Amino acid sequence: MFHNNDLNQVTWELRAMGGAPKFEQSPSLPDISYADTARLFGVDAITVDGPADLTAA
Repeated sequence: MFHNNDLNQVTWELRAMGGAPKFEQSPSLPDISYADTARLFGVDAITVDGPADLTAA
């Protein structure tokens, strides 16, 4: 999963319907660890913070 601070479905719907740029009024998403969240659900997860982490992942 990629975190880009964007409610992707909302903004892409608006772009497709009206050619609008990013919908700035879209709610902000908090910075959370998706790997930690996945682990809470019992899913194996790896955090990659940079290119050097990719090989181990």
